[in-house]
Amino acid sequence: MDLGSNIYARYLLTNDGQGESSEHMYRNNPLVGYDNLIGLETTYANIDYNELTAINFISTDFDDTGMYGADWYVRNRHSETATTSAITTRDSDSIWSRYTLNNNGITTTECSVDGNSWTTANNTSECYP
Repeated sequence: MDLGSNIYARYLLTNDGQGESSEHMYRNNPLVGYDNLIGLETTYANIDYNELTAINFISTDFDDTGMYGADWYVRNRHSETATTSAITTRDSDSIWSRYTLNNNGITTTECSVDGNSWTTANNTSECYP
């Protein structure tokens, strides 16, 4: 069976190793140059850095709104203080969510449409209409 011909969507994950990451979904739009990375489960450790140049242009910056040819994206920012750990997400549909874990074990989930005004939610799925 040809795995490549049966793929419905491709997800490209980026991570800067410092708290910011992104996930881009390519369903209707192909990511040119990405096909060479399919089916490398057993040989991925041998990938040469130059083989990744087709995807090296996608920024991990949380504030970046570039679609990079994707049909959808979500960007994540992880932040910590002395008393909390939070994950804030923003997607290409301008839906924001923030999940905060306090040192005392209490969690808070919030939703926003602009990243400035937040409303409390029971879980992040309530952020999506």
